[in-house]
Amino acid sequence: QPHPATIVDRCLSKRVSLTVHVTVAQATPSISPMVAGIVSVYFYFQLTHQGLRSPDLRRLCNEAVQWFPTENITEQPEVVMLQELSRTLEHMKDALENIGKQQQVLSTQSAALHRTLQNTQLAVRGLLSNTGCALCLKGVSPSSRHTPERPAATNAFQQKIDGCKVLWNYSKFLEKLARGSGEKVPQSPRVRDQKKRRKGTKRKEASSRS
Repeated sequence: QPHPATIVDRCLSKRVSLTVHVTVAQATPSISPMVAGIVSVYFYFQLTHQGLRSPDLRRLCNEAVQWFPTENITEQPEVVMLQELSRTLEHMKDALENIGKQQQVLSTQSAALHRTLQNTQLAVRGLLSNTGCALCLKGVSPSSRHTPERPAATNAFQQKIDGCKVLWNYSKFLEKLARGSGEKVPQSPRVRDQKKRRKGTKRKEASSRS
């Protein structure tokens, strides 16, 4: 483990705000691009594994993952919020590494999926680094994490479902963070498509009445 003084030096070199009150917005420059990024990964994931876009299987993807907070952590005291953020990101970093390894086998031809997964891994590491700096500047250590045992996926289908659940839960987690920092949350491609279809239907109905 790096010496605490070394960590502080790194934080200062990154110009992390030396404020007493560190908010989500101060811990990360902007969360919205990360929301857009993970939504993009989730969309590509479903697109690559076509079966996961069916309503029944999408419900399996939308099941909770136990190491994600169930509440909005931005409503907690700042130090607790930052510790929870750090703990969750540590789990997410491990999970993304696992998903990336699995997809090297399951999606050998999907360059777009691999690229978006790698970009998401970089974003998670960056957010984790900033959160660690924010905690360090407050004189607080990240909360110790207990890594829940990950049951070994028995087949490729279960690997796809497990990966899909992690990506969906992370997108919801980031959306809460973005709202807590006052940022506008990007819409998923599916929501945008639904709105476009509704607008198209309304225009057709209006033209038919006129």
